[in-house]
Amino acid sequence: MQTLVNAVRATGATEPIMAGGLEYASDLSQWPAGLTDPAGQLVASTHVYNNSNETEAIWDAQLAPIAAAYPIVTGELGETDCADSFVDSYMTWADAHGVSYLGWTWDATDASGFTCAGGPSLIVDYDGTPTPYGLGLQQHLAALASAS
Repeated sequence: MQTLVNAVRATGATEPIMAGGLEYASDLSQWPAGLTDPAGQLVASTHVYNNSNETEAIWDAQLAPIAAAYPIVTGELGETDCADSFVDSYMTWADAHGVSYLGWTWDATDASGFTCAGGPSLIVDYDGTPTPYGLGLQQHLAALASAS
């Protein structure tokens, strides 16, 4: 990872670099593990799903200490049952810790043709009709916008 950061900086780029963790970025237990950025623009990147044994205790242990020192972007946030209870709990936790998040994925159907059967989907169709998960994310973001 350090070689990658160095290569990016060697081009003259000064923009933030999102560096993920282990296990498809779902495990930040080793982050940053000596990783340094001469531009001081390092961002932790994580993926959070309801089917990856994620709990608030894990977020408190792994993410909260990082969030105290670095920005964190949850580049993939999803709920594979198409409900929104898990993502609601994560978004509430993330909001309280200054962690950002992006819903995953804008895909109407999975390979079997059934929405959410193989992974999270924000929409039922390409007209943008939300799944319950997509609606939960939209309502949470709307509530944040109206509160500010």
